[in-house]
Amino acid sequence: MLLSLLKKRRSIRKFQPVPVAVEKVDLLVEAMLRSPSSRGYNPWDFVVVNDPSLLAQLARVKEHGSALLEEAPLAIAVCANPEISDVWIEDCSIASLIIHLAAESLGLGSCWVQIRERRYSKELSSSDYVCKALQLPEGFQVEAIVGIGYPAEKKPPHPRESLLYDRVSCNRYGTRWTMADPSRRESFLESVALAMKDYFGADDRRIEHAHRVAGYARELLAAIDADETETLVAAYLHDIGIPEAERKYGSCSGRSQEQEGPPVARALLEGLGADERLIEVVCELVGCHHTPAGIDSPEFRILWDADALVNLAEVVAGKSPEQIERILDTSLVTETGYRRARKLFLL
Repeated sequence: MLLSLLKKRRSIRKFQPVPVAVEKVDLLVEAMLRSPSSRGYNPWDFVVVNDPSLLAQLARVKEHGSALLEEAPLAIAVCANPEISDVWIEDCSIASLIIHLAAESLGLGSCWVQIRERRYSKELSSSDYVCKALQLPEGFQVEAIVGIGYPAEKKPPHPRESLLYDRVSCNRYGTRWTMADPSRRESFLESVALAMKDYFGADDRRIEHAHRVAGYARELLAAIDADETETLVAAYLHDIGIPEAERKYGSCSGRSQEQEGPPVARALLEGLGADERLIEVVCELVGCHHTPAGIDSPEFRILWDADALVNLAEVVAGKSPEQIERILDTSLVTETGYRRARKLFLL
C-alpha cells in the first residue's frame, strides 16, 4: 500500500474550489496523530486551517512557494515546541510526510510549503509570521504547512527510468544496489546486451553468439537454481576479451580470452552503474569460462553448458550418433544441459 502511494504521489499546486469533506479531515487528523516520534515525545502540534481569509494570509508567508495556499480549501500547519525534544524537526518532517500519504489515500492532493529557515521579510522569519497569524504559544516553531484539497491538475508519477538508482549503495558507499525487481533487471540486462553489441561493433558473428548463449542460459535457469542476473550478464560478456586478445596476441585462444576479458567486462559494467559484487562475480566467470574446473558454482555450470550448446553444433557436424553421444558425455556439466543437447543433436 505504501509503495503504491509513493509511486502516485506528486505535489499538487492547483486545487479545485471544493471544501474537503469533514469526514476526510477527521481521517487526516487521526493519521497525523499516529505519526511516530523519537522516544514517543510527540513534540508536534497541528493547526488545521480552513478559514479562507486565514489561508490567504498564510499564502503570503514567504516570497516564493506559498501562494498555492490561497487556493487550497485546507491547510495543516505542522508546529512544535522545541523544548520537548531536540529532534522536533525530524519528528515534524515525519508527521508532514504522513499527512501527504494520508491525503493521497483519501483521493486528495497535497503540497509541502517549507516554513522553517524561510523569511517573510528581512525583519521577520516565516515561522514567526505563522506563529503570529495562528496565535501559537511563545517559543513554538513551524516546520511546514501542508496545503490540501481536491487536485485541479493531474500529474503523472515519476517514471521508473527517472529514479536515481545510482544513489543507492549496498553496505558501503559506491557498491551499487542490484534491484531484484524483474522489470528493473530486464532493463539492466538490455543495457548489458547493448553495451556488448557496441563493443563488438561490426562483429555480427560474436554478437549473435553472445545472444544465443544468453538464450540457452535462460532455458537452463528455468531448471537450475542460480542467480539470474549474474548468469545472464556473464553469458552476454563471456567472450568480451576476444578483441583485446586479438589485438595483443593475434589470437583469441581460450586462455587469452580469460586474461583480457575481465578488465573489459569491469569497465562496461562500471559504466552501467553495476554494483561491485555483481562486477566481481561476472569478472570471475569471464576469467575462467574456458576452464572446466574454474569455479564450482551453478552460475558457472550454466554458463559452461550454454556456451557448449552453441559451440557443439560445429563440433558434432558430420559425426555418427555414437560419436555424438561420446562428445556430449564429456562436454556438458549439468543434467539439464545434457538433456537439451540430446534433443538438439540426437533426437
